[in-house]
Amino acid sequence: MLGEKGFDAWAHAYDESVRRSEAADAYPFAGYDRVMDVIFSRVVG
Repeated sequence: MLGEKGFDAWAHAYDESVRRSEAADAYPFAGYDRVMDVIFSRVVG
């Protein structure tokens, strides 16, 4: 688990991490877009 300093170091590359993980269907963001779509559809209605 990342501490505050570890998270701060990773934050600048977060979007790229999500993109690569999603494209490879790999941990930790496999399915991220699908989850976000569900959340968005429930919030927006």
